[in-house]
Amino acid sequence: MPDPYKLLKKIKNSPGTIESKLAYELGNPKKKAVTNIKDRYDGANDNNDAPRHVTTAQYTTESLRNKLPFGLGNSIMGRGLAAFGANVLGAAHEAKAGYSSVKKGKSSVKDTFLEGVEDLTNNFAGSVVGAFGNSNMDNSKNKTIDKMIKYLPDGKYKSKL
Repeated sequence: MPDPYKLLKKIKNSPGTIESKLAYELGNPKKKAVTNIKDRYDGANDNNDAPRHVTTAQYTTESLRNKLPFGLGNSIMGRGLAAFGANVLGAAHEAKAGYSSVKKGKSSVKDTFLEGVEDLTNNFAGSVVGAFGNSNMDNSKNKTIDKMIKYLPDGKYKSKL
């Protein structure tokens, strides 16, 4: 069983941001998601934000499920905890990115908030996908995501800046 205190100490004492350290410990879900998205959409960047958020949240949830001890990641409670954890990490990422964007003058507070709500909606959808089925962090759930992204709000709000 992994010791959470040792993991936190390892993350605290290694170089880089907390976010990059956590990403490394979780198997770099965003990097895997970006690769998956580029392969699925032939490298086109047109509307890849929604699938990227959904797939990253899916992989984060699956990684968290795999990290739970005693096979809890496949229990109802473990799946729920992993999905909750993925949403907390997604919210922390959005808060950090939004603060940075507003501070640099790239976006208004209103625009940042509304885009963040869109991203968090997509993160939630991805965490639900990641909570069900296998936890392989692979392309096995692409068809499910491709069907659901047309109903998700990402990219609907256009910044006024």
